[in-house]
Amino acid sequence: MWGGSTKGASDNCVRNPDACTASQFCNTVTEACEETSPADMSMPDLYMGPQPPTSFIFPGGLTGGLTQPRDANYSLEAQGPATIYYTMDGSNPTPGGRSTMSGASPVRLGAVPGGTTLHWSADYGPGYSLETPHTFTASTTVTPPDDFGYISEAAVFDLNGQSIVTVAPGTHLTGVVSAQVWQSTPVGYCPGCIIQYVIAAEAVGAVGCSNVFSGSYPGGTGMVPFAFDAPMNPGIYRLFAGFTLQFSCDGSVANGPDVGEIIVQ
Repeated sequence: MWGGSTKGASDNCVRNPDACTASQFCNTVTEACEETSPADMSMPDLYMGPQPPTSFIFPGGLTGGLTQPRDANYSLEAQGPATIYYTMDGSNPTPGGRSTMSGASPVRLGAVPGGTTLHWSADYGPGYSLETPHTFTASTTVTPPDDFGYISEAAVFDLNGQSIVTVAPGTHLTGVVSAQVWQSTPVGYCPGCIIQYVIAAEAVGAVGCSNVFSGSYPGGTGMVPFAFDAPMNPGIYRLFAGFTLQFSCDGSVANGPDVGEIIVQ
C-alpha cells in the first residue's frame, strides 16, 4: 500500500489553504482549486428574493411570549396565502426538517403546553425569500390568580374568517374575539370592582366591550363582538384587547396582547 497526492505541495489546496484565489474553491477530491460557478438564478430559492411580509402569532402579535394561568390556544397567521413552517421544540424551522411541521396559513395550534418555545417562518412562494424565524414562548403560572384577568384568543374577522385582513381605507369591519374572563377573589386586588373587557383597534379606539361579572378564576368564557371602520391612512394597525376599571363601557382603552391585525392599502 502507499499514500500520496496527485498535486504538489504548492498547488495542493488541501495541504496549502492559500493556494486558491477569492474566485475559487478547494475540491477536496482532486485537491485542486476550481473556479466557483455563479449561482443559477433561474431556479427559485427559499432564501433569495424580496423580504416577505411579516407573520404573527395570536394572541401576542410580535411579542416574545405570554404568561397565562393555563395552556392557551394560539394561532400562526401570515399576511396572505402562505405556508407556515414551525417547530415546538425550540429549534429553528427548516422545510423538510425532522422536527419542522407546516400548514397553510392560518395554522390553529390549539392549546399550547406551558413552557413551549415556538419558532415559525412564513413561505409566501417563489416571489419571496423565506421569512426570518420568529420566536415565542408560551408560559403558564403555577397557581390560580387572585386578581382579575383574561385569556384572549385570536380574533375572527367576518370578512375572511381569519385574524388578519387586508382592506381599503375606511372599510367597515366586524368580527368576534373569544375570551375567558374573571374577577378578583375576596383576597384579590379589587373583588368589588366593575371591570370591562375591551377590544381596541390602533388609531381608532375601543371597538368592542363587555362588562365582566364572572367571579373568580376560571370565571366564564364568551364571545365579544367588535365593529369599526378601518383607518384612512395605509399601514398595519393592531387589534388588541385588555381590561379597564370603569363604571361602564365608556370608550376607555386598555392595552393588551394583539388578537389581530388590519392592513390598510
